[in-house]
Amino acid sequence: MKTTWQLYSDTVFWVLQTLPEHVSGFIVTAHNPLGRLCEPAANRLADNLLLAELEQRQHRFRRIIGCSPDLTHQEAGWFVFADLNEGIRLAKCFEQNAVYWVEQGELSLHPCLLTQHQNTALGQLSHRLWLAT
Repeated sequence: MKTTWQLYSDTVFWVLQTLPEHVSGFIVTAHNPLGRLCEPAANRLADNLLLAELEQRQHRFRRIIGCSPDLTHQEAGWFVFADLNEGIRLAKCFEQNAVYWVEQGELSLHPCLLTQHQNTALGQLSHRLWLAT
């Protein structure tokens, strides 16, 4: 059985709009705080609160959905054009175990609440992106 960190490391992403090839920013969700599965209504509420926070801070963002490779698990989130420290702060605020960081198109996974883990390089984001049609 895979660990939580391994599952996070396998994530692929659906986007509704293409992202620039050498994009930088973070990917965060408010779904399933502390890694506990929540009811859809609770996840929608948390997502709306995160969206309001992004708007209040006047960040540029785009919808992104993190998925297991077989698509059986999906979490709506946001690609945010801001720095990693802001991503970690928001992830902790919404009780997320980790946040994804993208720098010049390279994806990495950073612990927020799972502090026993190290930052993990995951390769090019473009290799994990699926454009929703």
